[in-house]
Amino acid sequence: AVSEHAAWACGEYGLILFTYNGGASWAYRGVMGIYSAFNTIAFPTQEMGWVAGDYGMIMYTEDEGVTWEDRSPNTTSHLYGSYFADERYGWVVGADGTVVSTQNGGEDWLFQQPCAPPHSGVYDFHGVMFLGGESSREGWIVGDKGAICYTISGGWKWEEQNLPGYVTTPISDMRDIVRIKHNQVWTVGSGGHVLAYT
Repeated sequence: AVSEHAAWACGEYGLILFTYNGGASWAYRGVMGIYSAFNTIAFPTQEMGWVAGDYGMIMYTEDEGVTWEDRSPNTTSHLYGSYFADERYGWVVGADGTVVSTQNGGEDWLFQQPCAPPHSGVYDFHGVMFLGGESSREGWIVGDKGAICYTISGGWKWEEQNLPGYVTTPISDMRDIVRIKHNQVWTVGSGGHVLAYT
């Protein structure tokens, strides 16, 4: 949500919706001609936002979704989670361990190397979150097979954080991560697991 009353949602076939009254009504702000899914949307300001989805697509708006510009990185991996601290600094994560970051609003994207998954096999990342604005370098990414990676370097080095034993047996896929307060972080996963980091 952008504010108490304003929020965005996205979905299949380039669908993008916006509400300014807490969900009482929704306006269409989608991208015409897009037939794949948008999986994640982030608006650090009222006007500026990014939406990302299948096949590595990232779109950008600076006029509250009236027009959208392609700012996709060089990847075809599906993208599932995003976080933008402000109009310049952002991270997007997705399939096959994809983690990309930008420091100039998506004009350029840098690929970051995440931590190794706690279990072997193919894994996807679904959520990303950083504390604070552009000066913050502390953040997390979460994904399949109980993957939680932590950084204090803005994503240039990631370290694995272990889940409690009752979560990893059976292995939980972590689906999203959010900040409730400045120093309180929550992540949710399959099997109804909800974890808090304080």
